[in-house]
Amino acid sequence: MAGIEAGRARAGFTLIELLVVIVITSIIISILLPALAGAKQSAKETQALSNGRMVGAAFEQYAGEYTTYPYTDDAHLPEGVRVPPRPGIIFVKWYPVGTIVGTSSHWHLESLWPALLSATAPWAENYATWVSPGLETKLPSSEFEFDINDLKPHISWRYSNSFVASPRVWNESNPPRAEELPSLYRGAAPGDVLFPSGKVMLWDVDLSYVRKEPRLDETEDHYDFPTPMVFADGHADAINPLHAAPAARNAISGSRTRLHDTPDGIRGRDY
Repeated sequence: MAGIEAGRARAGFTLIELLVVIVITSIIISILLPALAGAKQSAKETQALSNGRMVGAAFEQYAGEYTTYPYTDDAHLPEGVRVPPRPGIIFVKWYPVGTIVGTSSHWHLESLWPALLSATAPWAENYATWVSPGLETKLPSSEFEFDINDLKPHISWRYSNSFVASPRVWNESNPPRAEELPSLYRGAAPGDVLFPSGKVMLWDVDLSYVRKEPRLDETEDHYDFPTPMVFADGHADAINPLHAAPAARNAISGSRTRLHDTPDGIRGRDY
């Protein structure tokens, strides 16, 4: 009997053995957690690229119906809108229904493009693809004060300025004259893009799924990190925007930002 009881005692864990098991388990968890977090981030990047392809397809559908990618000017008021015409001011329908936004800068279409795209891709059905994975995808139900610098609903994808003005705006070898500038705003048709597989049309400015916030290059206004982007031929990829072709000077705004200020605009290429 005594031998049996001794055998039973040895079958249990000693305190030291238990501590060893805990330490080993902790090491295994510490190894697995970064891998799991990396897998989760990779899955969300894949989702962002999928969203980008859907947005790109919606842009193609819009261009098929309206002949150009999202664009408007002060000569075209949204259907059903009655406001006094003001030279140099463009008006668009925002969310919710009944909200009208006016701006004097065509470059604001970089964020306001959903106001135009929603004519063929309604907000309710498409908004989830317009924000970076990890952000709120439900449209707000209440009204809010419009702020161009803090858009509500939030839009993650930026639309390249190259698609709302003539390539001459970014032709540094033969820059336009000052009197030409007001006439150089225009929409871009798919056939106008000379290198559709190398010209970026949209990119994700939030990267909300990235675990550690990457470094922001304030001069370029881009993160130094692989960024989901959509090209004019509809394909999507995650590429570092700081590896794109150096920007040309925008003859109207004076800016030099890669992807926005592509040399020769839509007739040039970013990659």
